[in-house]
Amino acid sequence: MIKKFVLLIVMALLVAACSTKVDTRRDHTFNYLTITISEAAASKMIETILQADPASDFQEPQADLRPGEIVVAGKVRQPDSGQLTPGTFKVRLWVVDNKLQAEITSIDFAGWAVSSEELARINAAVTTGLAQSVAPRRITILQAVTIGEDDLRFVFRTPRRSRTPRR
Repeated sequence: MIKKFVLLIVMALLVAACSTKVDTRRDHTFNYLTITISEAAASKMIETILQADPASDFQEPQADLRPGEIVVAGKVRQPDSGQLTPGTFKVRLWVVDNKLQAEITSIDFAGWAVSSEELARINAAVTTGLAQSVAPRRITILQAVTIGEDDLRFVFRTPRRSRTPRR
C-alpha cells in the first residue's frame, strides 16, 4: 500500500514538474505506465543534462523532436579561441535490457571536429543524465522509448501482483 502511495506521489510530481501526460493500462501479467513528455519539457530536460556536466562548453541548448531522433541546437565554446560557434547535434534513444541508451549520431558546429574519445565521453554523459531523469523505481522496468514529432514517450512495465484474499 505504501509503495503504491509513493508511486502515485512520484507520478503526480512528474506531471506537475514537466508537461507530461500519464497513461496506464494492464493485461493479465503486467501494468504499463506510459509517460509522454512534451517537446518543451524534453528540451528543458536536455538543457538540465547538458548543464550538469561541468566539462560541457555547450550553451543555449534547444531540442527539436523528430521521429526517431532529437536535434539539439545551441552554441559551443571553441577550446582554443573561446569563441561561441552555433551548431547542432543529433541524438538517438533506445532501450536495451531495460536500460535507456543514447547515442549522438552527428555533430555539426561550423566544421569543428570532435574526437572519437570526446564523442564517447559526451555519449556517456547524455546516457547517464537521461537514465537519471527517467530512472524507474524498483518495481518498474523501462520497456520502451519513442521519439515523436511533438513528444518523447517512455513506457514502464511492472508485474501485476496476484490478489489473494486474507484470512
